[in-house]
Amino acid sequence: MSDPDRIEVLPVLPSLDIAATLVFYRDELGFAQIVHQTPDYLIVRRDEMELHFCAPTMPACRRRRRSTCVAGALRPSMRNIARRASGI
Repeated sequence: MSDPDRIEVLPVLPSLDIAATLVFYRDELGFAQIVHQTPDYLIVRRDEMELHFCAPTMPACRRRRRSTCVAGALRPSMRNIARRASGI
């Protein structure tokens, strides 16, 4: 039976460097399961969480170019926030 209060979100986040994004989310935040990986798209999973990343080379991601960042380039304070939020 499913929980009626549960909200599922499947974010598609921009990434300037898919390989660097994978390293950060896998090694720093524990998203060890790689569901899909190509040079311009990545899907990682940890427990029940799944994140999608796309490169600006993909037409669907070009609209988001202004807000694009590489996860590995996060400031140390943002890394600490991300770690706390992920429970590690």
